[in-house]
Amino acid sequence: MAADLNVELQWSPEVDSLIDSIDDMIIPKLNISLRDLLLNPEKFKDTDGIGDTLSSVKSSVDEFFDSLFGDLSDERKRLSVELERTNVEYGKINNAISSKTTSASIPYVKPLFIDSDPRSREEITIESYDEGFDALLSKFIVNSDYVADLSAKYNEYNLGSWVFSGKKVYVLTLNQPTSVIFSLEESRDTIVNLLNSVTMSITSQNQTALQNQGKSGAPQQPKQKKPSKSS
Repeated sequence: MAADLNVELQWSPEVDSLIDSIDDMIIPKLNISLRDLLLNPEKFKDTDGIGDTLSSVKSSVDEFFDSLFGDLSDERKRLSVELERTNVEYGKINNAISSKTTSASIPYVKPLFIDSDPRSREEITIESYDEGFDALLSKFIVNSDYVADLSAKYNEYNLGSWVFSGKKVYVLTLNQPTSVIFSLEESRDTIVNLLNSVTMSITSQNQTALQNQGKSGAPQQPKQKKPSKSS
């Protein structure tokens, strides 16, 4: 028996609001609700032409977000300027750390993640690199067993974050730009990933059903009689 496709889903209020807006667009056009599709995919798996319908829903979702981000072109430009500034500051700090750790023979690494007790950390956020901070950076490094670059990437930009691990742990972070674009991109990715998951599940179940139907409907080959032995 096929597994139930219906699942318990939880998403943010922003995702919920965007799904409503997408439904306002696609229900009149495609006669299908994205919310219903995501929450109750089982009811759609036997619908005629569901493959084409799912493709149309995906295209409509892409169209919705293209239009949404198109309206935010000025905000995108502002964000790019802020990210470029942050990227320049990242380069200054990264070069300084690389030089100072090499001189002090302190390992400078870029791990995937570090698992440490947040309560033992002292977190510092800075806006830019200057002479005063350079002196503090030197003190952090000489008291560290190692320094880790945990900076994330956003497109081609580096969002600076470093850990100085010694008897005390210091976390240094560059002040990051804020923008509605970040939350919208996260919400878009959530909706697209959910829709892709539902599409794969429905497609997989329908393919399995067709294969089983083909096996059950295949004509049975008559059994051949064994030749009798001649006396």
